[in-house]
Amino acid sequence: MFKIGNKDMERVHINGVDRHFYINGIIEDEDDFVDLIDCLYQGKPNENIYIHLNTPGGRLDITMQLLNAIKASEATVVGIADGQVMSAGSIILFACPNISIMPYSYLMMHDGSEGLGGKMNENIKQAIFTQALLKKIYMDVYQPFFSVEEIEGILGGKDMWVSAEDIMQRVQNVVEQAEAVVEAPKRKRKGKNAEEQIQE
Repeated sequence: MFKIGNKDMERVHINGVDRHFYINGIIEDEDDFVDLIDCLYQGKPNENIYIHLNTPGGRLDITMQLLNAIKASEATVVGIADGQVMSAGSIILFACPNISIMPYSYLMMHDGSEGLGGKMNENIKQAIFTQALLKKIYMDVYQPFFSVEEIEGILGGKDMWVSAEDIMQRVQNVVEQAEAVVEAPKRKRKGKNAEEQIQE
């Protein structure tokens, strides 16, 4: 069964439901993301939510709302790099518990930018607050795919461009490290059993 709407495609199968959402273009109108955010919050364990990203980035407040919904969702959430994934788009991608990288895609990460207006002292306070907020988000989301030094470089004003091949290698490294951590206790237990047998 297919249900095609303006923003998503739903596929129902015997094992559950797949829902596909497409973030194309600038992230700027909060109304465009209500369906996705609601779907994430209402997501069930037998549901898969795929977020396809092809975006130059956009508003931080909408991005934070998406991060909260992704974190809270009981569904299996998959972020898919499906073209250019820049700025806020890269934050959303790496916030997803599962990541898929299409071969013709790339990332760009950079420090935040604000179109500030108003009094100078207010602008300074806002810039300081936003910088601290971005640091928390970047450290939470970009690690362990990127090192602390790389993230600090981005926060310091360095634009970081990453190819699909580089992203896939970084993701693979994280997966292998996680598998090694799981395997280590098993090897330790086997060694202990062998020592006990020798003593016997």
